[in-house]
Amino acid sequence: MKSFPQFIETVRFMDGEPQLLDFHHERIKQVFDEYAVRCTWSLPDILKQMPSPIKCGTVKCRMLYDEEVRDIRYTRYQKREINSLKAVPMPVSLDYHLKYADRKVLQDCYEQKGVADDILLFRENGEITDTSYSNILLRKEHQLYTPAHPLLNGVQRSWLLEQGMISEKVIYLSELSDYDSVLLINAMMPIDYCIEVPVTHILL
Repeated sequence: MKSFPQFIETVRFMDGEPQLLDFHHERIKQVFDEYAVRCTWSLPDILKQMPSPIKCGTVKCRMLYDEEVRDIRYTRYQKREINSLKAVPMPVSLDYHLKYADRKVLQDCYEQKGVADDILLFRENGEITDTSYSNILLRKEHQLYTPAHPLLNGVQRSWLLEQGMISEKVIYLSELSDYDSVLLINAMMPIDYCIEVPVTHILL
């Protein structure tokens, strides 16, 4: 049996209530299934035992776990200011299909951002994937598309697909000019609270 590394799960709380718990539960289940380990705890129970001390506004719950929950921290959420992105090639070896706590390779990519605020990762064939910390959507007039093969299938992305609000599409770096803007989404940034960057602010 392969060794069980540490993972992170980030849950958005709104006015004391956790959001998209079913999707977070499924992601944790995927981790344990891949490592063929039986999970002895459940996320809803853990959050009931260790509830957020902040009952109003948007709160970030960061949980660190392996076979057991190792740490839970609650902080008021402050959205980053992202006005520009730098296109950065991702290493062929980069695997982040599970939300690993070890983000060293992603951090190495992030450090190539130069004067931009964050990065836009793309594969060897030019297919774009994600930023350093979020899934992305691309706006084309009134349609929203998300890269078909992201590094991590985030909970917000999964929910939007289930709701039929976005469509998957293979999108290449060379096609960015066909779109109006890039939207950054993740568990903490639902579509009505996302960051939107014009494609003209992407440094190639």
